Amino acid sequence: PPLDSEEPIRIVIPGNISASKGGLFIKAMKKFDVNNKLELHFIGNVNPDYHLEEVGVLHGPYKRSEFCRLVYEINPHLIGIFSIWPETYCHTLSESWSCGVPVVSMDIGALGERIHANGGGFLISGNPEKAYHQIISIFDDYDNYLKVAREIQEIQFKSTEQMADEYLDIYRRHLIRK
Repeated sequence: PPLDSEEPIRIVIPGNISASKGGLFIKAMKKFDVNNKLELHFIGNVNPDYHLEEVGVLHGPYKRSEFCRLVYEINPHLIGIFSIWPETYCHTLSESWSCGVPVVSMDIGALGERIHANGGGFLISGNPEKAYHQIISIFDDYDNYLKVAREIQEIQFKSTEQMADEYLDIYRRHLIRK
């Protein structure tokens, strides 16, 4: 959606939010949001120890088949995937792109690799203060934001069969030694 200068940047944060999935990072980043420029929406399970209800709206668990419907209802500007360690693939990234919404994430593991390779997202620092300012600055260049959003249309997703074949090739290479 277009961003009105008077409205906050809506970010959907999906998944099972724990420390490794950025729960503490998100809370630390939100401390720098003294003017409430970020409106955070959590869909999925959230570790109650982090009290993320203090920094955003908790929507609760969802079925994968409902993901895009929930995203469309919230109408976010970004989907945030804030894993603090390297993911090996991150199906949540594919789910996010399937809704046509740009992703914001750290340049770690598969998230960074896939965004570098495909576009469709913005990479931010692992430092909460820098990350906050980088997210705000995304909307300083709305034409670039729209360019990144359009990149998602070009992303080719692998079918389940293609992924299974790739896994079989890996297993064959590593388990069957000549």
